[in-house]
Amino acid sequence: MKLKASKPRNPIIVAMRQRNGAGAHQKSGKAQRQAERQRFQRALKRGEGDFVQRIAAVR
Repeated sequence: MKLKASKPRNPIIVAMRQRNGAGAHQKSGKAQRQAERQRFQRALKRGEGDFVQRIAAVR
């Protein structure tokens, strides 16, 4: 029984997929919003940032 020869691969695509950072250049809008929200929640929990000082001044 003979095996079918593999389809030749494009070496440029193989190299791009093995590199870090291949693909989209920046996060999608949804991913950016989610990351910002997580950062904001983390900062609130830790008591960091300008908004915490403003909240404390109002109280």
